[in-house]
Amino acid sequence: MYGKMGLFLLGLAVCFLSMACQGPSRATRQLVHQDRSDQKNDEEREERDLSILLERDVAVLAPLERGLNLLFWQAAAEGLDDWQRLAEQEMQLRRVFLDRDRFEQLSAWKNQGRIQNRDLRRQLEMAWLAYRENQLPEPLLRDLVRRHWAVAQVYHGHQAKLNGQVVSEAELYDLLVHSQDNKLRRKAYEAAMARGLVVAGPLRDLARLRNKAARQLGFDNYYHLQLANLEMDLPSLNRWLDILQKGTQAAWTQEKAHIDRALKERLDLGNRPLRPWHYEDPFFQQAPRLGVENPDRLLEGLDWASSSFRFFQHLGFDLKPALSQKLIESGEASAFEAFFLPVDREGDFRLLARPGQGEQGLSTLLHEFGHGAYALGIPSGLPWWLRQVAHPIVGEAVAILFSRLSLDAEWLLRWAQVSPSLLEQARSWLPNLRRRNDLVFLRWALVVVRFEQELYRDPDQDLNACWRQLRQEIQGVEEEPGRDAPDWAAVLHLVSTPVHYQNYILGEMLACQLEGRLRALSADSPGPWFQNPKSGHWLNEAVFSAGASLGWRALLQQALGHGLDEKNWLRDLAYPAIR
Repeated sequence: MYGKMGLFLLGLAVCFLSMACQGPSRATRQLVHQDRSDQKNDEEREERDLSILLERDVAVLAPLERGLNLLFWQAAAEGLDDWQRLAEQEMQLRRVFLDRDRFEQLSAWKNQGRIQNRDLRRQLEMAWLAYRENQLPEPLLRDLVRRHWAVAQVYHGHQAKLNGQVVSEAELYDLLVHSQDNKLRRKAYEAAMARGLVVAGPLRDLARLRNKAARQLGFDNYYHLQLANLEMDLPSLNRWLDILQKGTQAAWTQEKAHIDRALKERLDLGNRPLRPWHYEDPFFQQAPRLGVENPDRLLEGLDWASSSFRFFQHLGFDLKPALSQKLIESGEASAFEAFFLPVDREGDFRLLARPGQGEQGLSTLLHEFGHGAYALGIPSGLPWWLRQVAHPIVGEAVAILFSRLSLDAEWLLRWAQVSPSLLEQARSWLPNLRRRNDLVFLRWALVVVRFEQELYRDPDQDLNACWRQLRQEIQGVEEEPGRDAPDWAAVLHLVSTPVHYQNYILGEMLACQLEGRLRALSADSPGPWFQNPKSGHWLNEAVFSAGASLGWRALLQQALGHGLDEKNWLRDLAYPAIR
């Protein structure tokens, strides 16, 4: 029936089936075992080679990074004006990543997917990102670095003038908070925005050059490149922005109308429209104080800086070793300047705090102390590449979590030692003020992020008109008809830390999630979460101790059991205001 060949094939098939049923022969098992052994040896050899390469890089990178950060610290804390030195030091650091052969080796390891050790695989990912960003012709890379610091020098070197006299930024802000003279307010606003006139041209040129470099690396523009470096993507980011913008629109329309009515009455504007200089902040990124809602009065005469130290110590974070001696200097009452800087990854952390007075100063100080607590909680035993925060979103979320305490009545009572009688009057409006602050900042931050996307999408468009349109649509701030000025170029973050502002927005969302978890953990304890030392322990164990050993999404899943979620924040922002 089958024929000879058919019978032969049938017999062969039966033979194979029989062998399969009986299992592999001894010889076959030996071959499989040998293959697996060889594969394991190859993987171990590759992991060993990768470890050697990364360690060699760290030996060069660590002192260069420390040198750059020390120069930056000197510039901020002591007024160093030698911006060229900063550019040269950064270029030395970036030159390490120019090695094409090393980048291709890292790419091969990454693409093969044979690195099994989790921490080593994460180090590979982070090293690969650093190398990829710098795979450019050295002259182009050098020009990028030089121009970045040149624009920073122009920005920080600008001196504002009011009525022909040089004035500080603090004086201009103070005038916008307190002056009833609308003509003087406009002059102060124009003086604050004048920086944009000298920065706009160089910043636009830098955006063009950054786009050129990004295209050579295979990206549409610099914004897309930077998001990829942050392990993010534009569609996902814009989906979050859309959710937040639409989800707060009704609440913002109501709150903005309330603010406008109060400011018109205060400034006796009648039916005249509000302009940018009528707000207490030239960018309207902070909520104005309305009526009796002035938390600065609660803090008058109190040593809340020392109280903040004790609070963080209560949670298990000793920040004193990291603090610069320049905590609060006389003459800085209205200025707020503070930042936390990990100089290296070996424990040299520095915190500069000249936060000014009042609630905004306290909030700023708590924010930077939050950054400090995070950095101090990263274990020194982690590999160098992983000895940093998991992601800027997580870092900002922790800082925001603490900065919000400046408007929490229970925290002010326990830690700032505000008198109970003053707090009794303030309890009715402190929650409203916190909500208003969050709404105002969100709408401002949406303007910055949307604009920065446009800046890098097309640096040659009418950026002044784009800025005006976004401010009107998102913030409800209307420019004086006929005024055409590059106010966008006066925004510090567009110069100093490009493609970072979205981290504040998403950090606000995550801060609500962290606060919710801490409240739940303290549900059975007397007092709020910040009174419970276990809160500091949870933050340290669940968030800080991981360093960058996990991607930010994986860290959230591990710490919270779910990813980024807007529900908590939208619920807080969108509920009807209590009047």
